[in-house]
Amino acid sequence: MSGQSVIHILSITVIFLAGALINGVSLSPLEWFLCGLWALLGSLPFLAIGTLIGMMKKVDTAAGISNVLYMGLAVCGGMWMPLEIMPKMMQNIGHWLPSYHYGSGAWEIARGQMPNWKNILFLLAYSIVIMLLSKYIRRKQEAV
Repeated sequence: MSGQSVIHILSITVIFLAGALINGVSLSPLEWFLCGLWALLGSLPFLAIGTLIGMMKKVDTAAGISNVLYMGLAVCGGMWMPLEIMPKMMQNIGHWLPSYHYGSGAWEIARGQMPNWKNILFLLAYSIVIMLLSKYIRRKQEAV
């Protein structure tokens, strides 16, 4: 996991450098740090989902499911368009997705505020539940 974290930090750094040098993004050092920290820690539920999907026996099945799942999380969680313009039912669903809370935390940081505790707790809860589910499934697979 530490190796993956190093790769993740390098990826975040490259993206931030591109934002600053190519697009002229200007943030204070604290804002850069908070954005990086949020990108690193906020992505834990999605890494856990990836681990869960990676336990599938067929690579093609795992790839298809991950594409559909991550696309659905992005669209329904308000990452591509604001939830406010979606039908009420989609808004209700979106507010329960980790992608919504990840995006909301990022927007709070961009506004110069700290992420809402609700966003942090949702992401933490998703991470824990998915990690426990992965552990349970792995034990079941090893028992067979």
